[in-house]
Amino acid sequence: MVDEENENIGTVEKAIHGYVRAHARRPFTICLSGLAMQLLLTAICFLSGTFTLDTDKPGNVWAVHDAYSTRMNRAVVSAQTNSDPIVGYQEVEAVESSGWSNSDEVKEFHTWMIFYKADDVFTPEALKKICEFELMLCKTGECIASESPEEGRLLVSSVRIFYSPMLQCANSSVRDPFDVEECNLLPQSHIDCYYDWIRTSVSENGVAFPYSGLMAGSLNVSGVNTATMTIMPAFANKSDVMMETLADDLALTSGFGKSMWEGDADDRHVQLGPLRVRFFVEIMADDFDNNLNVDMAFSLVACLLVYLVMWGHTQSYFLASLGMIQIFLSLPISVLVYKNLFMVDHFEFLHILILYVVLGIGADDVFVIVDSWRHVSGEVKVISPGRLPQAEMEKALIPVFKRSATAVFNTSLTTTVAFLSTGISKIMPMRTMGWFAACCIVENFLLMCLFLPSVVIIWHMRLQGKRCCCPAWTLREEATLVHSSEQADGDESNDAKEPAQTRTTLAEKVIHKVYLPFLKSQVGGIRVGASILVVISIATAVHGSIFAMQLTPPSKPEEWMPYRHMMNGFSEFRAETYYSAPYADFASATYTWGVKDLDMSEFNSYHPGDYEEVVEYSQVDLTSAEAQDAVLSFCQAMIEQECTLEACNNAGTGKLLYPSGEKAYTCFLEDFQDWLNTTHGITSKVTGSEFLVKLKEFRNDVTDDLTYGSEVKRANYKKHIGFHSGDLKYFSVEMRTSVNGRSPFILGTPVRDQMYDWLEGKKKSMPSSLNELAVASSLFPRYDMGAELMGGFFTGCLIAMPVAFVVLLVATKNIVISLYSVVAVASIVVSVLGFCKSVMDWDLGTGEAVAGVIVIGYSVDYTLHLSHMYCEASQHGHVTRAARTEFAVRNMGSTVFAGAATTFAAGGIMFVCYIRFFYKMAVLISITIFYSLLFSMGMVNGLLMIAGPQGNFGNLPGLSRKADTSEKLAGEFPGDGQPTKNAGKDDTNLVEEVNV
Repeated sequence: MVDEENENIGTVEKAIHGYVRAHARRPFTICLSGLAMQLLLTAICFLSGTFTLDTDKPGNVWAVHDAYSTRMNRAVVSAQTNSDPIVGYQEVEAVESSGWSNSDEVKEFHTWMIFYKADDVFTPEALKKICEFELMLCKTGECIASESPEEGRLLVSSVRIFYSPMLQCANSSVRDPFDVEECNLLPQSHIDCYYDWIRTSVSENGVAFPYSGLMAGSLNVSGVNTATMTIMPAFANKSDVMMETLADDLALTSGFGKSMWEGDADDRHVQLGPLRVRFFVEIMADDFDNNLNVDMAFSLVACLLVYLVMWGHTQSYFLASLGMIQIFLSLPISVLVYKNLFMVDHFEFLHILILYVVLGIGADDVFVIVDSWRHVSGEVKVISPGRLPQAEMEKALIPVFKRSATAVFNTSLTTTVAFLSTGISKIMPMRTMGWFAACCIVENFLLMCLFLPSVVIIWHMRLQGKRCCCPAWTLREEATLVHSSEQADGDESNDAKEPAQTRTTLAEKVIHKVYLPFLKSQVGGIRVGASILVVISIATAVHGSIFAMQLTPPSKPEEWMPYRHMMNGFSEFRAETYYSAPYADFASATYTWGVKDLDMSEFNSYHPGDYEEVVEYSQVDLTSAEAQDAVLSFCQAMIEQECTLEACNNAGTGKLLYPSGEKAYTCFLEDFQDWLNTTHGITSKVTGSEFLVKLKEFRNDVTDDLTYGSEVKRANYKKHIGFHSGDLKYFSVEMRTSVNGRSPFILGTPVRDQMYDWLEGKKKSMPSSLNELAVASSLFPRYDMGAELMGGFFTGCLIAMPVAFVVLLVATKNIVISLYSVVAVASIVVSVLGFCKSVMDWDLGTGEAVAGVIVIGYSVDYTLHLSHMYCEASQHGHVTRAARTEFAVRNMGSTVFAGAATTFAAGGIMFVCYIRFFYKMAVLISITIFYSLLFSMGMVNGLLMIAGPQGNFGNLPGLSRKADTSEKLAGEFPGDGQPTKNAGKDDTNLVEEVNV
């Protein structure tokens, strides 16, 4: 080694050297101080209650509250909800909400929905089984409020249709089983009587038939009813008993990682005699919270697996233990910083996911410094093995610290920026998750610099080279060095030895015996192995790019439960299976005058449920004839609005309006004019103050939605005519559109944008008193979410990728290597996204958006480590591309493999988690690591082996590395990877020269 005292170093360098020497001279003091500080901060975090999950925070935290469409939809709904009540309207609601009970005390109840399916659910055997099953449940849950028909029953079931003598053709002896508590096998003739009646009623009356919603949607087509459903309200305090009854009767089991609400097949049903049955009740949602703690406990298993991998790679329980303590304690310390310094008051299950990410990144930090110590200390020639003398140990630790700190800083910077890029997201959990992850990564980097150097020195002084399990803590004997004068004289004494090294790890064996020989293999001067790796990588990237471009925002809600859970896909299941009006699946659009926006000044994005909507209104005046004509003209234009986009299913009419024989829109002013004529005989327009008087009278008088409306679009004047405290604040017109409510983002957003453009044109023709006009729909907030997921992901990539390129450029100081690396990073990203589409058939949902951020961080780590080592090789006498590539692989290959193994271990444990989101993240993290290995060890190393820059080619002027050693030895290498006699030993064995 070169004596550092002879070097001309600056103030910063001197400070770094002094800091590193302190670790070498007082390792126990610094190690124990660092550990005590971490434990103290962790204790403060837990004792102050900072480390708590917000599992019961009210409000939709995942909504894009700042988006215009979401705000306007919420503002319109709030204005409609708070409009002046219509006389009698509230009283009707109160009666309906309390009429189920035969007691003066209103008892809380749960609504159980039971779904049956079979080839024919209306056979004698099937109906008898349904009857017995529901009678049992009804007794358990006290679902019948009273036995008196006058007081009514809430139970709605096909059983109550067939077990009744209400039709003339029916068997007169049949009695309601809920009265007689008995279920007999019905005669086939009796069933046929009701079956024919049901078919005829559904065919002729559609949804107007009261029991149509209980029938299968295919009934009209096939004539056979393959599904039926029951709505059974039951007392909430009986839910546990009902669940026990269900478990016993249907053999439903629950336990570790399994819910009783999971189907026994992919249809999410279970067997009930000749039937298949499925349930839905609000208490099912408790499965999420009940199993969240179990899934969080799996993080401890992940920690154990990572610990074992760390132990295996470092071959030291001491290094593995202290490294794991650092990683584990970095989480509560990061929470402390996250909540108190950044004042972010949100911490939920998504943030727990970061533990699995930090386990891999933190372990990689440990591997970098430990492997660097092995390589640097391995340069020292010794006569007798042992711990290095103090002076040599200090000299060795300085380049170890510089290399490790530089490598980890670069990778931490790119990963931190990738996570911080989520800060632009309007989805609060995504945004805060990124901030918390950035805190964790920075915390691990700081702890590596402040804590791990002393840990490595303690290990070297007392444990290195000893058995990995329970070694003696005695101080190792000091090594006897080969004097520099002897080495300079070319003394090749047999007494000179390499320092004692730990056993070769599995990763090193694979690299040295399999990977490197394949990478270096040649046929006729062509690097065959490297070429194969590059071709495979390029083909994989092209395939991933093709499918990544097909990703779209989710067309259905995120599924959080296991695949077979009965809650998953419930809305789609009910809509697709049961009879409903053809128009029921099509969205409505509401055009509103007077609602300006929401006042969000008191809105706290971390507590959205605490916000009480404050609607901002603009002045509207509908008392003039001009204003009334403008609204009437708008109504006519609304129903004539064109739409030829793919999402508009208008049966060829070319209109946005839903095609129907019934009225598919409501315009209160048209109905008001009709009412004036019919009720008061007034045929002309009413203006001035009299208009408002008559409008209030009309609003209170017409309380039946079907008086001027239809089943396709009801006319609800409480909502559409917005009087607040007697003043007209807003008014609305509404239409049923030809856009299906489940239209995916890619089809629905063009329609929304067209509606916005059309509306802007109509505003110009409105009088000044009516120029505040907006459109709202329940579809639009979902499109805001999709747009935010898409935009946030791609914007994050646009931020993180250039930063990654700049970091690579600064780290390697070579444009060619940086380009190779950034192409590999981009390839990893598109390959992971392509896998999501081609293999898993996923949309670009929450999990995929999170994964996109993680991908950039992981992919940069591995490529940066290898690229950095390739450049550093020139400082150690390696000038050919083959020698430099081999140097990089031997120095960082095992670190990359070990880091990948820890991340696999951390992420893989989520495969057994209950919550489906964690399972999805296990897939995404695992495939991310796979592609990161493929492109770093395949594409990057392959390109460097084939066409890596040599000499100063590609170096940036003014930033290129000092290459005194390489220049001195450059003439000693006659060819690609073929060293001369003088340099061959160094280049072949890739022994680093430490220039301090």
